[in-house]
Amino acid sequence: MRKLLLSVVMIAALLGTAGCKKTSPYSDDAKMRAMKAAYELLHIDPTDTFAMQQCIVKAAAVRSRYKLMGDTLAVADFNRAYQATIEKRNARLAKDIFK
Repeated sequence: MRKLLLSVVMIAALLGTAGCKKTSPYSDDAKMRAMKAAYELLHIDPTDTFAMQQCIVKAAAVRSRYKLMGDTLAVADFNRAYQATIEKRNARLAKDIFK
């Protein structure tokens, strides 16, 4: 009975920690840089497509820093923050970019 109880407690503890959100030491930095890159894009004149394209490439270069480090969590955080910031401020632009 005691072994069964101990086993149940251990399984519950393992399942409880499995749902915890994992973060990277660079997650906050990635989110901050993503929001900055998104705001830079949002402040460009929408008719200047060349400048917008350059800004998007610049954001991809920032994201690639985390990718080169092998930090997939920071890359995912960057992507989510970048997209969420653009969607929040300009849904129409976000629709065009993130089809």
